Amino acid sequence: MFQSIGHVASLGVAVASAALVTRYLGVRAYGTFSLIAVVVVVPVTVLNGSLDTLAVRHLSAGEASPAFFRNVLALKIALATSFAVAVTAIAAVTLAGATRLAVALLGISVVASGIQGTLLTVEQARMHFRLPVLVDVGGRALTLVAVGVLMLALRPADASMRVALVVAAGAVAALFWLAATLALRRGRVSLRLSHDGDVWRALLRSSVPLALLAGLGLVNYRLDIVLLGGLAGARDVGIYAVATRFVDSVLPLAAFFVAAAFPILSAGASLPRADRQRRARRASEFLLLASLPIAVGGCVFAPALVHLVAGPAYADAVLPLRLLLASVPFSYLSTFLVFMLVAADEQRRVVPLLLASIGLNLVLNVALIPGYGYDGPAVATLASEVAGAAALIVIVRRTLGVQPLAIALLKSPAAAAAMLATAIVAQPLGVVPAAVASLAVYAAFVLSLRVVRPVDLELFVERAA
Repeated sequence: MFQSIGHVASLGVAVASAALVTRYLGVRAYGTFSLIAVVVVVPVTVLNGSLDTLAVRHLSAGEASPAFFRNVLALKIALATSFAVAVTAIAAVTLAGATRLAVALLGISVVASGIQGTLLTVEQARMHFRLPVLVDVGGRALTLVAVGVLMLALRPADASMRVALVVAAGAVAALFWLAATLALRRGRVSLRLSHDGDVWRALLRSSVPLALLAGLGLVNYRLDIVLLGGLAGARDVGIYAVATRFVDSVLPLAAFFVAAAFPILSAGASLPRADRQRRARRASEFLLLASLPIAVGGCVFAPALVHLVAGPAYADAVLPLRLLLASVPFSYLSTFLVFMLVAADEQRRVVPLLLASIGLNLVLNVALIPGYGYDGPAVATLASEVAGAAALIVIVRRTLGVQPLAIALLKSPAAAAAMLATAIVAQPLGVVPAAVASLAVYAAFVLSLRVVRPVDLELFVERAA
């Protein structure tokens, strides 16, 4: 319940932040900002994610000692700091103007976020999600306030300086919430570091498959931005980045769900097949139930969303946004299925699939971008997400003996079809009345088709209380 409320709040703050950042930077500068963020943040996100996932898996299984945690923290600080120094040095040689400063500030952000992530693994393993949600929403909110101040007080003519200022706002937010986490967990979280060579080597060996998995996934997800920048230019990246910003805002719902389920999946990987299949099917039902109204509603109301958030300068983002939103249900399902395999220590099964998906994405992007610009990567993403989800269903069934989909899942698309029809018919009434009416119809169909059962609602109310 708290996670759901937190995600809604985070989504609202993210949309408001996007509205300010896109207008403050302008189309081309927003494209530059997005390119820098991808190049700098993706590698260190791989590092942080693999070590944090490893830590949660060990903590959930009761296998981790305080010394283990101290070694994980020390290793992450060493690696993240080394990476930040390296990218800053490269930027100083290869880039010009304030763009170099932006890269250096991003380096500070990723180090702070890496430390923060390790501190929060303890909360996640214990299935305490209040602090992680608070940090997520609070970090976004502080960045929003900082960008608002920039719009009112400081708007330099130099686009690269505006990019650096926006990155600085994110760095300040990351450092503030790291300090807040330490203050809130004073006495419960220690920043003592350990350098045990054997433990570090074991951590690196164990994290390599997870890092490879996360790295390939992020390369597959962000390859289009880099290719679009090289083949089309900063303006096309700026248009496409607006569309991806919406999708980036809704994808954390699946991540929150997986974060909540991962300790249970790790602890229950040895359960009988029937129990694992029941859990997998209920999770799939929930993810489909949550993602379909996002995809359907977003596609219908895409023009209004783009105009509201980014303004008329980004009107060309409507079609790529619709294509990307259509891929969201497949992304949600794929996220859960991948972590089912990780929880069972079967992540190596996913690597060939990710390599094939990257190859498909690369070929489609190179083929489509020259002729279709920012629409090409959206088509490539949709195609690769559909193919990837289908392949993961097969892999999970063969590896874990679990069939995650059931005929009952067809009920949610039926409810989504009713929602779509209502949204189209009600559009002349205005965006808000049409959205409210279509969501009401979706909810009514979900309940009448028993996609959500009374026992689910009772459990939800009980946990909320």
